[in-house]
Amino acid sequence: MTSVTRVSLLLAYLAFISLGLPDSLLGVGWPSVSADLRVPLDAVGLLLVAGTETTTNVIANGLVALSAHPEAKYALCADPSEIPAAVEEILRYDGPVPAVVKVCTEESVLGDRRIRPGEMVFPFLSSANRDPAQFLDPERLDITRRPNRHLAFGYGIHFCLGAPLARLESEIAATRLAERLPRIRLKGGEPEWHDSLILRGVKSLPVAL
Repeated sequence: MTSVTRVSLLLAYLAFISLGLPDSLLGVGWPSVSADLRVPLDAVGLLLVAGTETTTNVIANGLVALSAHPEAKYALCADPSEIPAAVEEILRYDGPVPAVVKVCTEESVLGDRRIRPGEMVFPFLSSANRDPAQFLDPERLDITRRPNRHLAFGYGIHFCLGAPLARLESEIAATRLAERLPRIRLKGGEPEWHDSLILRGVKSLPVAL
């Protein structure tokens, strides 16, 4: 396979996954792609979703949450020094990844359920981030919440590698919105959300400036 073909496949793969289209539409030749190429293709796909869509959703979810809590939005505009804490709270309150998929590697017991090696586990990070044993008044959006030990970026060896960049991008976006568009508000009622357990985000977000 030539380098031109490899690049073409990468670009096609990026285009298709960015549109949410299945791999099968790439054509009958796709399943025959060699394993050494499929690995970087999968890595590129992961980086595109994890590095682009999730941060975009943090910003949009934050705007939705703050619009539902105008007192928090006005407080943030009045005191931008709270933006880092507000970003952490938005990640906890309505993070971009509600759940993840894990595969059990050794026999375990969780509650009264025995989990065998090879079985899939579907932990809900969004549920953990509303745990009243960990967070005081967890259903409330508190942009000054400290400490804020949320699990929006995962935990342990699977902690998100892009967390520092996601935090930085979100803080920059929030700062610019607070400075330039303090009166921004949602337009058209409740936004339509993507139907997904893995990614939490709106399909579109009309606003008035």
